[in-house]
Amino acid sequence: MKQVFVFITGLAAVAIWILGLNFAFERLGQGPYLEWCIENGGTISLAVGFLALIWKGLDLQTELLAWHPLRFFGGCFSLMAVLYAAVAVNLGGPLDGTGRDGAERASILEALWDGLLGIVLNLVIGVAVLAWLVVAAPFHYVLTVFTGAPARRALRGTGRKLVVFEGPSGIRVEERLETDEIPPGGVDVSFSAHAMALTSSINAAVLFVLRQIVSINGA
Repeated sequence: MKQVFVFITGLAAVAIWILGLNFAFERLGQGPYLEWCIENGGTISLAVGFLALIWKGLDLQTELLAWHPLRFFGGCFSLMAVLYAAVAVNLGGPLDGTGRDGAERASILEALWDGLLGIVLNLVIGVAVLAWLVVAAPFHYVLTVFTGAPARRALRGTGRKLVVFEGPSGIRVEERLETDEIPPGGVDVSFSAHAMALTSSINAAVLFVLRQIVSINGA
C-alpha cells in the first residue's frame, strides 16, 4: 500500500511539474509545453547523447528507463552529480600538464587560454544540464514510460540472450541461456546489452512521427 501511495504521489508531482512548465511556456509565448518538446525532441535526445559521451557507463544507468518516477528522477540526479564532478576535475589546476618546472611561456599562455575558456564552457555545460533536468526531464520521463517498455522487459530478464558470431563463412546467430558465458568471438546483441541506445532510437522514431502529426494538424 505504501509503495502504491509513493508511486501515485510521484506521478502527481510530475503532473504538477508539467502543468507548471506549461503555464510558464504559455506566459513566455512558446506555446504548449508538450508541443514545444515534440518540436525540439531532437535537441532533447542530443542532450542525452551528450551525457553518454561524458559518462561511458550511461547504458548501465537503467534508472533512466525506470517506470517509477522516483527511480527515474533519482537516476537523473545521480547522472548530474557525476557530470558536475567531471566538470570540477576538468577545472582543477589551470597550469596542469604544462610542466611547471621550466615551462615555456607559450605553453603557459596556452594553458591559461584553455583554462579561461574551459571555465566559460564548463559553466555553459553545467547550466545546460540543469536546464535539461528542469525543462526536458519530465517530458523525457513521460516518453520513456512508453518507449522504454522493450528495454525494461529485456532488463528484467527473459531467460535468453542472442549472441552473434562473425567468421569467414558469414554471420552465425545463436540463442543462449541468459546465464551462459559469451564464447570467444561472440557478441551479445540482446536488447538488455544496449538498453539506452535502443530506447533512444525508439524515442527518435516516435518524436519524428509526432512532429509530422503536429505539422499536419497545424497546417
